[in-house]
Amino acid sequence: MSSPNNPSAHDAGVLQAPKSAAQAVNSGDLVKVSANLIVPISAATDALHGICQDTSPVTSLLDQLSTVVVLRSGVFFFFLTAGDTVAYGDAVYATADPQIVTSSSGGGATKVGRVRELASVTGAAGNVTRIKVEFNALPEN
Repeated sequence: MSSPNNPSAHDAGVLQAPKSAAQAVNSGDLVKVSANLIVPISAATDALHGICQDTSPVTSLLDQLSTVVVLRSGVFFFFLTAGDTVAYGDAVYATADPQIVTSSSGGGATKVGRVRELASVTGAAGNVTRIKVEFNALPEN
């Protein structure tokens, strides 16, 4: 899947981390840490580590040693679940897809951030509607 994300110029908390050779990580994926490696989230309840800036297809065993850049905060585009309606300031939550968010916190879904669209938006069929979301995985001071 191609990424909907275009990181803003004010991103903070950039880190480089080793990625899993067993799973491809795409630019724009919400990612977590598993066995000390970066992998895409696979459940709405996964703990978020950040948003992957790089795409790194698995090509060889040497790929195990490669790293990806993970952004820890900023404003990013995500796809909105079909039928969901959100407005400025609404919270959005993770889904099992690392590039789709939902307005529903059901089942203990992890909060991704707050909507930064000026007008209310409803997700179109096929999960193709992009929305701006302010994301922050940095520890609170």
